[in-house]
Amino acid sequence: MAKQTIETPAPAPILDDIADLLQLEEENARLRKALAEKLRAENADLRKRLGLA
Repeated sequence: MAKQTIETPAPAPILDDIADLLQLEEENARLRKALAEKLRAENADLRKRLGLA
């Protein structure tokens, strides 16, 4: 009877995927912060235009 080998996926691709996800999370956090700043500035401008500031 021949020995049967079970192939397991290499851990490197999994680690690469995790690194990619972490990088995307960091980028998302930066983008959310930039969007929040932009929206705050836009809201301030609108309040000023409406005479609410």
